[in-house]
Amino acid sequence: EKKTKTNEKDDGDTLLGVQQLSELPEFTSEDVVKNNGKNGTPIWMTYGGMVYDVSNFVSNHPGGSEKILQASGNAIEPFWNVYRQHYSSDLPMKLMEGMVIGTLQEEDQGVIDRKID
Repeated sequence: EKKTKTNEKDDGDTLLGVQQLSELPEFTSEDVVKNNGKNGTPIWMTYGGMVYDVSNFVSNHPGGSEKILQASGNAIEPFWNVYRQHYSSDLPMKLMEGMVIGTLQEEDQGVIDRKID
């Protein structure tokens, strides 16, 4: 019987191990925009080069569903820069670990990073 490790961190500082990261599908910003919760699509967001499906979390968002839905199909960095409480605790990142569905194409993350700077 073959045993596989799932969702294990390789150390305390990384979201996913390098091997797991390379196994995730890569998405473009265009893919993310299409998944904005409209017309029955899931609700995807990006953060730090990762793509998250937050569909099942929206109703549990402490700031209310209308706040989190502002970022539907987009990067959440601009919103977190306004709602800075997300940086005061490791809870948001811990919750998001279970919502990772893929990586964002590097050049698309670069566009986001340049907009934030």
